[in-house]
Amino acid sequence: MNILLSSTRQWNCGDEFIAIGVKNILKNLKPFKNANFFIYNRAPDLHFLRHEKFPYKGENLNLSSIADNILLPINNSWSSNHDISFFDYVIFAGTPEWQGFMVSPITNSLLNSKKKPKIFYLGIGMFEHLKDKSFNDLFDIDKKILNLAELITVRDSDTQKLLEPVNAQLFPCPAIFSSENHKKRTKLSKIAFSSQSFTGYQPIDKTTYNYCRELLGRLSKNYDISIIGHYVDDVYAWKDLGLPIIYSYDSNDYFDIYNNFDLTITTRVHGAGICASLGIPGIAIHHSARSGTVEGFKSYLVKPDKENLDNLIQKISSINIKKYSEEIINFKLKSKKRLQDKLMELL
Repeated sequence: MNILLSSTRQWNCGDEFIAIGVKNILKNLKPFKNANFFIYNRAPDLHFLRHEKFPYKGENLNLSSIADNILLPINNSWSSNHDISFFDYVIFAGTPEWQGFMVSPITNSLLNSKKKPKIFYLGIGMFEHLKDKSFNDLFDIDKKILNLAELITVRDSDTQKLLEPVNAQLFPCPAIFSSENHKKRTKLSKIAFSSQSFTGYQPIDKTTYNYCRELLGRLSKNYDISIIGHYVDDVYAWKDLGLPIIYSYDSNDYFDIYNNFDLTITTRVHGAGICASLGIPGIAIHHSARSGTVEGFKSYLVKPDKENLDNLIQKISSINIKKYSEEIINFKLKSKKRLQDKLMELL
């Protein structure tokens, strides 16, 4: 069995948590037990030439073919130079980049292949530029591939509404399955905080950033808090606060990192996801259209413009960690069985 995942590598560890979750779901099903997993690495750093036509020496030059022929083949992942019919399954594995230019090598290859793999979209979600779109607004090629898919699961209600014409079904993002092990948390001793800045790569808005800074400053007076960096810029964004900072380039290290904590506070959607997978309750700070994903992690979603810090700090101090952790673990196990049952119906 050969499976191609559309994901990213060494760019956003949240995408890798999703891919790990997909693998965990599949490898526990007998037909996929010994499957080979390949990746189509749609990390933006590898695809900046694809995103639009750039002016070059006074002319418009479509550089997507350069991305296909030069950038992609050198990073040990699938590219359009490879035959997609080799695969038994192609899986668009979560995150908002399930349509458009970034996945065009896959969608074009699928459309033009005489022998088509089976197609799954698992845990795909909303993105800002899709927020006000309808299904008819999607690119024709994406609509065609979506119509060929055997299963489409979405991680938020907005995406479910968008993809209603292709019978999208609401399931948690696969990041909640990224850890096969979990443990019940019993009390609030240590808090993990993860967020990006309003500058640099993957930014949030300055208002949300300032809200987080004030929240951190106040909580750190009464709780043992560490900052968890998901991207290298995160380390520099928060270092002046004088709190411990933990970072790794390797996404697999984050399971041990987060496992030392009892609660996470995060703007990183998949910081809440990996923690839910470990049985850790999460408080997610809303910052974009993708924030609704955390409902599938049973996280408490905070909107900075609607919840003042006094109220939030009071809620944090009154959380029943043991009860909350048990609820998340039970939800994870039930969701895993529900998704695996759905997949087995299609095999």
